[in-house]
Amino acid sequence: MNQGYRNYETWGFARHVDGDEVLSERIRCLARHLWDAGEVDPDDALTRSERCLIDLSAELYDVISSGNPLEGQTGLYADLLDTAIHHVSTLEVAKRILKEEIEEWHDE
Repeated sequence: MNQGYRNYETWGFARHVDGDEVLSERIRCLARHLWDAGEVDPDDALTRSERCLIDLSAELYDVISSGNPLEGQTGLYADLLDTAIHHVSTLEVAKRILKEEIEEWHDE
């Protein structure tokens, strides 16, 4: 059921991103922007790909957390939703998106 993803929450988020045309395009444009803006810094231990992956993952987490309708609330449902959000591996989703986009950019 998880289609190769770490857990259900990650799979659900990835499925939502793929199914929402506006969100998908926004994230793919963001991935391109982060890639293009990524300058290689000789003092940075991270490669361009690693830096872009980390930044895209952080942006994906912002997408999830900013859309939480129960943010700031307490109680069972707020706790359950907060836990589910924290189980999403945005790094895993970012890795798949970036891999697909890099392959597409090379085909251009």
